[in-house]
Amino acid sequence: AGNYSLALSGATVAQAIALDTDAKVASVSVVDSAANISGSINDLHGLGKKLQSASLSVAGVPLSLTHTQWVGKATTLNKITGGFTATVSGVVAAKAGSVVADTRVASVQVKDTYSNINNQLAALQGLGVQVSAIEQTTVGRLSMTASQWTSYTATLAKMSTSTDIQATQAGAELSITQALTASLADLAADSRVKTVGITDSAANVSASWAGLSSSSLVAAAGSSISLLNGAATPLALTAAQVAASASTLAKITNGSYSLQVSEAGASA
Repeated sequence: AGNYSLALSGATVAQAIALDTDAKVASVSVVDSAANISGSINDLHGLGKKLQSASLSVAGVPLSLTHTQWVGKATTLNKITGGFTATVSGVVAAKAGSVVADTRVASVQVKDTYSNINNQLAALQGLGVQVSAIEQTTVGRLSMTASQWTSYTATLAKMSTSTDIQATQAGAELSITQALTASLADLAADSRVKTVGITDSAANVSASWAGLSSSSLVAAAGSSISLLNGAATPLALTAAQVAASASTLAKITNGSYSLQVSEAGASA
């Protein structure tokens, strides 16, 4: 009888939320699964000072949180005793590094525009397995050099496009620059590569001309060929190659270049 208050312990998340309106409950301590705590973190945060503490019923299972929750519900997360880890989703590319710097974060899922992801590719590559997925939210092609394309294999494998743009762009698309002629076959085999910028010596371009002129990747709008020392070293082609590959010759971006034409008939 009379006025009294309760300090309750061992409550599940659902019980703690239900007791929020009970004036006699002064405080409550929660013990529940990572899934239940993650799924109701907003409601737990709404308990304010009434939430005394929280702990995981099964240790070692990470909380699944959005970046907004990770930042906005920090005071509630700090009430979790016994330690915890979290996977954080919806992190913009530029903040991925600062989020994983918190030792409680097991991994992050990046979600950002193609432009922002492109600007942070090197940093995301450096974070390694701490980045579990990368979701592109706007249409556009990531631009990188051929050497980066080779180095970023693991990071590119994490790429996907959001449902909002999948009707226009089903997956990651790449524009590769500074590629040698020797890497053309490998680049063409990657369906994500939509354009290529070949940068190689006139000798190598000449030797690879048959492959270049027959490549649909080289023929794609936006692809180009740049001859190293193009003005000084002529491109060595047969007359038949010159006659049959006007569109490929048009891909050469050098301001001036010369041709050394062999096997030309007298009339030509």
